[in-house]
Amino acid sequence: MRPESWFDELTKSFADGFFADAVILALAKAGRSGRVDAADQPVMAEVVSFLENVLKGYGWIDNPRMNEETATNASFFQQAVRATVPVGTTGSFLQQIEQLKTTADALARTRAAEPKRLSELRKFFVNHSTMEMERTESLFGNRVGVETAAWMTARG
Repeated sequence: MRPESWFDELTKSFADGFFADAVILALAKAGRSGRVDAADQPVMAEVVSFLENVLKGYGWIDNPRMNEETATNASFFQQAVRATVPVGTTGSFLQQIEQLKTTADALARTRAAEPKRLSELRKFFVNHSTMEMERTESLFGNRVGVETAAWMTARG
């Protein structure tokens, strides 16, 4: 038996992983030329939106209000925290997210970015994809009653 929210969490994890994979693919193609294909510009626009939501999610810490938007943004923030390599201070985390957003925005608008910036954005999304894969695997592995008699896992 699975928790009530299991399917929602699994669906979100798949969607987040597929999104990260689409970004990685677009950036891998851009790595050869330093430019994003016109067909991949919408993906970069989604990256900008994702990173804007990460920054909004960070703001939620200072002003915690509960509604659908803040819950969503807090989720984006959590994903970014899992995908970043710790660099020390909160300010440096915010600077890192801002720089990634600036790079994605350049790719979405002009289709070009410095190779170093493109590489940093790709690394972030490789980490993000890896974390989502691990999260998905843990959701599949977290099953009550699998390889265990149902009566041994009953709660009540």
